[in-house]
Amino acid sequence: MFDLNIASMVSLGHLHSHDEGETHAIGVALARVLVAGDVVALEGPLGAGKTCLVRGMVEGLGLPVAAVSSPTFVISHEYANDESTPLVHIDAYRLSGPEDLETIGWHEMLRSQEVIVAMEWPSRVAAALPRRLIVIQFTHAGEHERLLSLAAAPTLVERLKAADWPPSVLARRVNCRICQRPVETTQPTFPFCSERCRLADLNAWFTERYRTSRAAEASDELAD
Repeated sequence: MFDLNIASMVSLGHLHSHDEGETHAIGVALARVLVAGDVVALEGPLGAGKTCLVRGMVEGLGLPVAAVSSPTFVISHEYANDESTPLVHIDAYRLSGPEDLETIGWHEMLRSQEVIVAMEWPSRVAAALPRRLIVIQFTHAGEHERLLSLAAAPTLVERLKAADWPPSVLARRVNCRICQRPVETTQPTFPFCSERCRLADLNAWFTERYRTSRAAEASDELAD
């Protein structure tokens, strides 16, 4: 979890998405327990599924899903209709700091509590985030699998616990990425069975035994 300097955040455990469809379904379930004024911070690497989850949130709110894309180059998109709470989708990837949020009226947005906010790359503007916050950290757990770690401000915990998550994402056990031993999602080293396996995985990246198939390109940000 990126450092928010908020000691009172409560961990809500993990959700295990096996593909894009399940990530989308998590977004749908999440949206149905959100209310105007909620801010959802989505942190994770390129291609982790952050925008896919936002599409699910838009669907769960009854807003136009077809229009959803990553707002990397325009900072924010708003999705609204006459029946539902609007959702503002923010991508902070290209922002240099919290002060850049003022170009989209960030503080007025928070004060009005008229919209739901989903923000990608929140670590780039962490100092501007409110204490009443939901955080979802995305971690790769396989080629198509993702681990979503949830945390929230104490006042939001009971509402999130009431979310109707897809049963398939509530699996409590997977295999360690290094040794294939079973590992519980509640273990501090998850998705590895031990600190030793976690370090072995890190070493594989440092020694270039793991390689990306190609260099990251700007267009990849739009396909997250």
